[in-house]
Amino acid sequence: MHKAYVDHSTGATKATLYKSHHFVQQRLREMQDVWMVRKSVEIQGYADCNGWNNFFAAIKAVYGPTVKGAAPLLSTDGTTLLNEKAQILKRWT
Repeated sequence: MHKAYVDHSTGATKATLYKSHHFVQQRLREMQDVWMVRKSVEIQGYADCNGWNNFFAAIKAVYGPTVKGAAPLLSTDGTTLLNEKAQILKRWT
């Protein structure tokens, strides 16, 4: 449909493309909402039963793994931004 719109850009093909785009976006949101409701019920069940290992595994499935890294830090003179862990550790020693 996108190819038809690009090849023959008319009002009708544009309307058809936008209509299908709207439908696909709406269906995707519905699927995401259903998944989120099921996942929240699952996570609540783990919390109610004190299944903490499963609870945190399910939370990680929703939000993804945590990002481990050091936040950037300014050098002692305040001119350079230190990004690497070794530089930051050296700054604090």
